[in-house]
Amino acid sequence: MLPEQEYLNECFRYDSESGDLFWKKRPQHHFVNSKIKKTNKLNNKKINNKELQLNGVRYRTLHVIYKMLFNYDAIKEKKQIRLIDEKGPNTIINTRIVENPSARNKNKIKAEKKIEDIEIKNARSLVSNDYKFKTYYEAYCYAEGMRNGS
Repeated sequence: MLPEQEYLNECFRYDSESGDLFWKKRPQHHFVNSKIKKTNKLNNKKINNKELQLNGVRYRTLHVIYKMLFNYDAIKEKKQIRLIDEKGPNTIINTRIVENPSARNKNKIKAEKKIEDIEIKNARSLVSNDYKFKTYYEAYCYAEGMRNGS
């Protein structure tokens, strides 16, 4: 889970026009020891990566931005925040929330792909067998019609 919204807003500044995230000078209560001098050198430094590290934990930059602005924790909700245009800026208008694909969904996609591959092979066998279709597409349409009861 992400740190609290207030904590993140003490660490970062978000420019909604450009979609850039910047480090802020962090307050003393964020630190246990003398790391403050080293870390505060990051003050106003732009974060260019898709991920950032805060207190030794890596977070996706977009997840941090959503938590800062909307108090929405995509990690807790088991979702991902992605850019619509991967080469575009990290602006809110260029983002979307997607389901976090589970292993079960990945296996379902693999199974559907396997069924599709088998159907294509069956269509190819129809082209080469007695039916003598001219194209794989004709054979596939014929096989689809037979399977659907047409």
